[in-house]
Amino acid sequence: SQTLEKLFMGTPGIHVLAPCSLGDPGQLLGQAIFEEDDPVLFIENKLLYSQPVLGDKDLAEFIITKHNSHQKINAELPEGINAPAYHLTLRDAPNPTVTLAAYGHMADLCRHAVIQLAYQDEIFTDLVVLTHLSPFAIDPILKSVRLTHRLLVVEEGTYTMGWGAEIIARTVESLGRELFAAARVAGKDVPIPASGPLEKAVLPDVEDIIQAVKKMV
Repeated sequence: SQTLEKLFMGTPGIHVLAPCSLGDPGQLLGQAIFEEDDPVLFIENKLLYSQPVLGDKDLAEFIITKHNSHQKINAELPEGINAPAYHLTLRDAPNPTVTLAAYGHMADLCRHAVIQLAYQDEIFTDLVVLTHLSPFAIDPILKSVRLTHRLLVVEEGTYTMGWGAEIIARTVESLGRELFAAARVAGKDVPIPASGPLEKAVLPDVEDIIQAVKKMV
């Protein structure tokens, strides 16, 4: 298994979607099949197959805002697929100091990192999860970064020329000096190994995310 999504991102006329445990992947797939005329690349992480869609009880620690992807991305884009972005912030917590942006299985790792950072280190973070990777709406990320002034992008794809680089570039273009710091956590620039231990060495984990956040604050 490889992370090939970045090969298709930015190609005009191709949609890249990535379901996550925060929403119904079946509904998203149905929209891709029945409601979109353009080609759709549907990126599924195999680790999500065994996980349930998270409900209110699973997410009781968070306030969740769901951003409809039909909101303006580009004046020339049709409405097409409604692949939402999710904004998670810890309930009754101080103002966050870092925004995490992620998709797919990395969103689950980020969610665990958000909780650990809060309870163990008293570092409070926001999490923005996108499901429509290309084309994408940057607004949910900008809204959070205007508050935190720091952005950490987490992806399973390889580090060089990846999704995270585009997210950071768009954020810098939009916010300029409002962005104090930006960083990426990503897979190493090698093919994903077949060996389990080697795969773990190549792909990001919760501790990688936690350490990256600590370097930013």
